[in-house]
Amino acid sequence: MSELCPHCGGDQVFVRDEPPHIALRCSSCQRWIKWVPRGDAAKFPADLAKQDPPLPRACDHTRQLDLVLESLNRCDRHLEIITRAMMNGAGR
Repeated sequence: MSELCPHCGGDQVFVRDEPPHIALRCSSCQRWIKWVPRGDAAKFPADLAKQDPPLPRACDHTRQLDLVLESLNRCDRHLEIITRAMMNGAGR
C-alpha cells in the first residue's frame, strides 16, 4: 500500500501506536497523515524508534570522583589556613 505525505511529498511512511489509535506518519517529516484501522496497520512498516531504544550512555564515575576529590582538597587547604590563623591569634 503506497501513501504519499501531503506535507512533504515523501513516500516512506510508518505506523505508530498512539493509543487508542494507530497513526500513519511520514518517515521524512514525522508528521501525522491519517488514522489507520488496526486491521490495516500490518500493511505498513512499524515505527523503528519504538522497537530499538538507544542504550543509556555509561556514566564516567572516574571523572566525577576526581572532581569530588579536587573539591575536598580545596576545602582541606582552606581549613588548614583558618586553623593556622586561629592558632596564631588572628581575630583577637
